[in-house]
Amino acid sequence: MSDSSVIVVGGGIAGLTAAALLARDGVKVTLLEAHQQPGGCAGTFRRGPWVFDVGATQVAGLEPGGSHARLLKHLDMPLPSAELLDPGCVVDLGDGSPPISLWHDPDAWAAERERQFPGSQRFWSLCHQLHSSNWQFASQDPVVTPRSLWDLGTLLRALRPATLASGLFTGLTIADLLQLCGCGDDQRLRRFLDLQLKLYSQEPADRTAALYGATVLHMAQAPLGLWHLKGSMQVLSFWTQVVWSTWAMVPLPFRSGMTRTPGPPSVNVNSQAASASGAFAISCIPATGSSPARTLW
Repeated sequence: MSDSSVIVVGGGIAGLTAAALLARDGVKVTLLEAHQQPGGCAGTFRRGPWVFDVGATQVAGLEPGGSHARLLKHLDMPLPSAELLDPGCVVDLGDGSPPISLWHDPDAWAAERERQFPGSQRFWSLCHQLHSSNWQFASQDPVVTPRSLWDLGTLLRALRPATLASGLFTGLTIADLLQLCGCGDDQRLRRFLDLQLKLYSQEPADRTAALYGATVLHMAQAPLGLWHLKGSMQVLSFWTQVVWSTWAMVPLPFRSGMTRTPGPPSVNVNSQAASASGAFAISCIPATGSSPARTLW
């Protein structure tokens, strides 16, 4: 690899996104993935004519200004066909009580919370304040690990008094917030939170950071939302349609003899990199000349 090239380890959504953005800007990229399928937790498998999700079944960030919406716009790609979920999900605690619906409308969700978990308003209000502060900070696109004065400038410009105040909760968990708000003994609320947080952090409330947990607990409500992709999560995990159509390609499965011209840049997939476990390597090489080609080996 040259000094101007990048190796991306891991072909999950984050790795695919990083590789696509780098390739779009003309950087030589090699993407390494141990599995025979890209996508990470957004992968799928087939049984006959049916497609099943192996991990995530919902996606966020398709609303205007959302992470996926911004990314696809940057790559000049249309949004995938998707349905906004309302409710985002329905939770049955298995205790004979009515199921809990996570409504998209914030007022409807507030009324549902009060009906299901009376006396928990302080907890939800605190979570909403942390949620709003975190999203306001993130929307400014700060570089959170600055390595230059420009990076530091983006970080400082994104800071608000609410951001600094939320720092006081660093090191706390969602379970700690429950105690602070006088809801620590509400076992039904705790059970609900454990189930919800395991979807996002794969951890219960006492092992989920307060700042992260407060942010994701409001993902189903406007102006955000949870979406069901038509065609299952393969729409994201098979990033062929995005990357191949613009600047790179992720093959699944390996195919040989495929070329496409013209188009920047060329993409070489070395199937010899595939091991018995199906690992693969993708090289995205910025093309030169008037008629570059995308080639799969």
